[in-house]
Amino acid sequence: MQQRLDRNRGFTLLELTCALFIITVAGFGTIQLYNVGVNKILVMQELDVASELLRNEMETLRARPFDTVTSGDTLTNPSAALTALHRPEATVKVVELAPGLKEVSVTLKWQSRHGRWIERALVTRVARKGAGA
Repeated sequence: MQQRLDRNRGFTLLELTCALFIITVAGFGTIQLYNVGVNKILVMQELDVASELLRNEMETLRARPFDTVTSGDTLTNPSAALTALHRPEATVKVVELAPGLKEVSVTLKWQSRHGRWIERALVTRVARKGAGA
């Protein structure tokens, strides 16, 4: 009787193998989840930099005199934050909708760390201020 009880104690090799397999699968899943999280954080940081650059450019254009707001291929006041983006391409497009009213569009396009192109844009309208409006 004592010998039969001793035989049922401990783990068998099959139980140990199954436990190691489950732990390994869970470990790889955790590592993959960590990598996805880090990549998302990096993309969100890039989007934050791009949004700040677009807002700054838009405010710079809105502060300029109405007649000097024109289209261009680059930002009027690029900041050092632009170097945080890989291969950035910025454009400023101005369309006159009516006398004394312009639509200003600022677009920023860059390549993410995985080679995908990301584009963000801001659009606003600028009116002539003062008595000549």
